[in-house]
Parts: sequence; structure tokens; C-alpha cells
Amino acid sequence: MPTNVEIVKRFVSEVVNQGRVETIAEVIHPRYRYHGPGGVEAEGRAGVESIIDEFRAAFSDLHAEITAEIAQGDLVALTMVTTGTHDGDLMGLAPTGAKIELPMAIVSRFEDGQIVEEWEYYDSGTMMSQLGLDTA
Repeated sequence: MPTNVEIVKRFVSEVVNQGRVETIAEVIHPRYRYHGPGGVEAEGRAGVESIIDEFRAAFSDLHAEITAEIAQGDLVALTMVTTGTHDGDLMGLAPTGAKIELPMAIVSRFEDGQIVEEWEYYDSGTMMSQLGLDTA
């Protein structure tokens, strides 16, 4: 049986980096809840897939590189640097062609061998600035 860290790494590699959304059914719990920057919330496997689809459509070369990991009990925390070129629509924002390099952190909670809840942290102001969009 894979460890919780291995499951999170598989999610990042297969789902985030490769867009293999079929992996979601294997690693994400049906009662999944997502808590993101700016109060973004998502529920269930469909919620995860929606978020992944949106970001992969906005950044066709989206790639997350894990920089650190720590596990304790049913929690795994990762830091990552996510890169990509904004060549598609992002939450109503037309493509800018700009590249992002965004430090992130995510805490994943496990239940029954699957990710059941996550808290993701990144500075959306930094992302908007990198996209050349005024956030003031």
C-alpha cells in the first residue's frame, strides 16, 4: 500500500502535471473538500477535476515541482513551485502569454487511504502581477 506522501506525489505528477484526471478516482475521496486562496471552495471528485481542468486550460504547460514534503499522522504538507504560460482563459481573464513561477503550499488530509480534504496556499496577487495584471 502506498504511503500518504506517495499518493500526494502521484496526484501532482499524474493529475496536475500530466492532466490524467482518471487518477482522481483512485486518490481522491468521494467526500473531498478543497479550500483555496480567496475563499475558493470545491467538493468531491468533480470539484477537483473542475479546478484542474481550469488551470490546465489556462496554462497548457502547467507544471508543479515539489520542493519539500512532511508527513504526520493523516496529514501531508508540500511546498511546490508551479510554472506555466498563460495561454488560455483563466477565470474570465484572457490569455496574456505571460509566464508564472508561483510558490505554493498545500496540506492534504487523508481518510481511508485517499485525500479527503486540502488547504492550498499561494499569493494570488503575485500570480496576477506575474500575468501583468493590475491588482490594485
